[in-house]
Parts: sequence; structure tokens; C-alpha cells
Amino acid sequence: MIRFIENIFGSEMIPIRLIISISVIGFISFLVVQGLTMSYHVINEDEFSQSLTRLQKNVETIVNIGHPRDVSDVFSLKGTTHVHSLYVPSEIMSVSFGSDINVNSSELKIKNLSKIVYSSMNAGDHVLWCDNSCQFIRGIFNDGRWLPSWNDSRFTIKEQGQYMITFELVTDGSSLFILVYDESNVNL
Repeated sequence: MIRFIENIFGSEMIPIRLIISISVIGFISFLVVQGLTMSYHVINEDEFSQSLTRLQKNVETIVNIGHPRDVSDVFSLKGTTHVHSLYVPSEIMSVSFGSDINVNSSELKIKNLSKIVYSSMNAGDHVLWCDNSCQFIRGIFNDGRWLPSWNDSRFTIKEQGQYMITFELVTDGSSLFILVYDESNVNL
């Protein structure tokens, strides 16, 4: 019994080891939480990318087998459409159909309109190239029908949320376009 009372070194080491053990456990827990948070963001971005890939395939199918609406004819029947439910998570800063997000309106005419570009907070800009026959153009609501916006042809989403985007195959008599619009938000 006398040996335990006189062992002062052991009684000083137990609290120090306890503090070190708690610190190591806390650090490991912090790393696990950070890793799970990052994986959540990566999973959201991946699901968004998969949704855009499905959309890309659907739009290419519309162009290949669909029937276009002639925008110059007021009485033309509606072209082949596809309504896509798109959830834009907080990790995505913007999505653009038809042009780069950073291109100004005067440069749009020279740029290729057959791409989907999205900008992610974690990984930068991503481009999904569609078939060259898939020329996206933003739709504007005019006189009770959707028409192409020839001034600013890009359709851009810059806020997170749920969107119901309509893609309609149209023609101006010489070229095919995919008219992109959101019926619930005419100002997009």
C-alpha cells in the first residue's frame, strides 16, 4: 500500500494522458465531420451533373426525332417538347444553356450555342457538349406564345431551387433551335 501513495509520477501522468486522448479523439471527430460535409457537397454536385446528362440525352432525342414549331407562323402547332424538373443545389452558382456564363451578349453570335455550362463552387466551370444540331436559345413570352430571344440567346439560372424548364423544338425556316423557357418564371 505504501508504494501506491508514494507514486507521485503516475498520478501526474494520468490527467495528461487523458487530456491528450480527448484531444486526439476530438481532432479525429472534427476530421470525420469535415469529410462528411465535403462528401455531401460532392454528392449534390454529382446528382446535378447526372440530371444535366439525362437532360442532354433527352434534348438530343428531341432534335433527332421531334417535330419543330415554325416561330414565323402564328398558327403553327407546338413543337416537340420536354419538360425537365431541375433542382439547382447551393453548390451550383449558375447554369447556362447555349453559351458560356461569362460571355457578354455581343459575343453570343460567334459562340457555339450547343452546350450546357454550369459553374460549381468546388470545381469551377463544367461544359456538357451537345450535338451541333442542338442550338439552345432563350424563350421570351410575347403575344401569348413563346418566341426566341434573338438579342440575348442564353438561358441562365443563377439561384438555387427547383425549376420546371421546358425545351421546345422550333425552327425559323432555315435552322432548328431548342427554345428554353420556364413557364412559372417568365423573367428567367
